[in-house]
Amino acid sequence: MQFIQQDPRDAFYAYYKRNKSTVTWEVMKSFLLNQMQDPVNRALEAAQRYQSAAQKHDQSVQRFVTYLELIEDELEPYSEVHRVQHLFAKLLPQIQTAITDFHKLAATRIALVELASTLERNLQKKGVLKTHRSGEDKERNKGDRRPTH
Repeated sequence: MQFIQQDPRDAFYAYYKRNKSTVTWEVMKSFLLNQMQDPVNRALEAAQRYQSAAQKHDQSVQRFVTYLELIEDELEPYSEVHRVQHLFAKLLPQIQTAITDFHKLAATRIALVELASTLERNLQKKGVLKTHRSGEDKERNKGDRRPTH
């Protein structure tokens, strides 16, 4: 609590005294997020970010999946089938096309990420996709409203 000051700290101490419960990281994180923004607006903003999320041309599959998972952490859980479908729809069109050449969508999110990453590397070797550079990620993320937790 040494880095949390004034109102949020005082509000959390009052909450803790009232509830006399064991404080887990999840309880504390949720409480502090609620202090910064009400849960309804935060959920709506997360839903909007998720809806508009799409892999950028200078963003690897792995980096995009990480970004998407950060948003998903703020939403009610989707089924595995929906997570696979949503990820597929948000990938670059060239990667989507390469995946559909297999005529079978991966059954799990992990399998889709592995397949998409492999195909991404193959497309880069063929010159269809640009190779990603780590320095470009900072520029790409300008204006992104990443979840804070």
